[in-house]
Amino acid sequence: MILRAEALSLGKALAGLNAQSKGRRLGIFKPAPKEIRKVRERERGEEFWVDLLGRALPAVNTDQGMRAVVESKPIDPDVVERYLESKFGDAFERARSV
Repeated sequence: MILRAEALSLGKALAGLNAQSKGRRLGIFKPAPKEIRKVRERERGEEFWVDLLGRALPAVNTDQGMRAVVESKPIDPDVVERYLESKFGDAFERARSV
């Protein structure tokens, strides 16, 4: 069972990965050079992959639970929740309960 905090972390990683892919297709973003990708992979440490909606997301286990990783750092679910609250405004609680 995935906990809420883990789901927020994975959801943000998936949204970012999809946005990056779309940006590459549109020619907005260029892939990172191989040297930079190698450095990022070394910095991550004990990483595993989570398959979500057909996409492989890098993740690590932390003291607070599993977290998706972006640029060698675990995604903070509290930051994701604050972002969603700011975007949904008064409809946040209703959207969350669906």
